[in-house]
Amino acid sequence: MYTQVLDMEGRQVELPENFLLRDRFVQSRGYRTILDVYPSDNEGNWQDAGTFAALAMAYGPRYACSSALAADFTDINGHESYVDSVNTITQVQEIPTESDPLTGMIFDHCAKVINHEPEKWLQDVSHDPECPLRYGYFVPRMGTGKRPLIVWLHGAGEGGADTKISYSGNRVTAMQRTEFRRSLAAAISSRRSVHHVAE
Repeated sequence: MYTQVLDMEGRQVELPENFLLRDRFVQSRGYRTILDVYPSDNEGNWQDAGTFAALAMAYGPRYACSSALAADFTDINGHESYVDSVNTITQVQEIPTESDPLTGMIFDHCAKVINHEPEKWLQDVSHDPECPLRYGYFVPRMGTGKRPLIVWLHGAGEGGADTKISYSGNRVTAMQRTEFRRSLAAAISSRRSVHHVAE
């Protein structure tokens, strides 16, 4: 799948060629890594047959054009902002049917980008009138009693006016996943056991 990354005004985003050549800018476009494709409904849920196709795509620093965010590297004080990825899928192999094979199809309309993790986070502003701080937070539903407080301090690039970027730009939302919470609970339980033995 070929992707072009545009800003929210429809202009092509230019990013540094790599971390070493940060003064050399190139247009952000290239081929995405597809992990899975399956027929779905309009919410991305798997179906035996459907009018939508869901694509599970790899993302992260190693994968070109995979981020929903881009920073303004031309400004030392530039912040991250959301971008629009324009995707084009071109059929390269025939698909056999009971009649004529399907050939030459091009798909360039994205019905929806689905990422449920940030939806479970809340936002608020501190009560300091001189320096109000915006922040996002997640309250896990994991039994009763005391719970650990985990604070994530984001970098300057995740600042700016959009609070959601501060916790979605660094995969902080992964802390809400069940496997993370289980690992944390096990670590806390282990620490308590060691503490009781020491007493």
